[in-house]
Amino acid sequence: MIKHITEAKRLSGDKTYKTQVIDWGQGENDAIYTVRTPYAVYKSELAQLQLDVSSDIKEITGQSETAPFITYQMSYAARTWPDIAKAQLDLVRESPYFMLSTPMYHMPYAEDSIHLTNVGYKWLGAYVGRAYKQYMIDGRKSDFINPKVAQLVGDEIHIHFDVPKAPLVLDTATLAATTDNGFKVLVNDTAATISGISAENDKVIIKLSSPPATGASVIVRYALDYLGAGLSIDGGASGNLRDSTTDSIEIAGVERPLYHVCPHFELTAFTDKGI
Repeated sequence: MIKHITEAKRLSGDKTYKTQVIDWGQGENDAIYTVRTPYAVYKSELAQLQLDVSSDIKEITGQSETAPFITYQMSYAARTWPDIAKAQLDLVRESPYFMLSTPMYHMPYAEDSIHLTNVGYKWLGAYVGRAYKQYMIDGRKSDFINPKVAQLVGDEIHIHFDVPKAPLVLDTATLAATTDNGFKVLVNDTAATISGISAENDKVIIKLSSPPATGASVIVRYALDYLGAGLSIDGGASGNLRDSTTDSIEIAGVERPLYHVCPHFELTAFTDKGI
């Protein structure tokens, strides 16, 4: 990477040259069963890498601006080793220097079930391009569906999101149908029975077969446990939640949607005490 930037600066001659962002795509090797880098290690090392790279860029180009990372969220191994996907999402939420292009469970995977096909990478590139435009032209971090809070109300869990374009949609027509739309609820570490799921505006409501006992630990998971019908993602997981963004791109004669799909996430639900 540094050699590329150094050579690009040399080739620019007397012209102004800057590295505005870094398109970051990595994590698969950290999730394979022989490695399995822990969440805290991957998160801290990726955050430090961004700082180190940006420092090197400033030294090479003379620019004063920090170069943020635009990262995908890895869907490979989201079920078998979710630490990487969780760390990527949390860096996007917490750091001004990380932005999300998209999760990858709705894209076509190659025969190895790890990497995307040529169509998949072109599709991913369109998501990266939109994120880049929002940062460079619009002057803001890129849009993504951000799961904010989960609230336990009797036998229901209300999950609130930041949504680029409402309403949220549970889509089984263009996203592979997944068990419980990709959601799973753990009550005291045991899977609860979900009797219904609905989406409205910026909220998803999960109805349980019975209310959790007072004081029980309630955790909501999305796209961490089930893989949709027909998908081939090694150790991966998926879901059916997206927003209503209407952007699209034509690839090889096929119109591909650029709606925002919900990232892989886990939230602890709090109890509504009516205060």
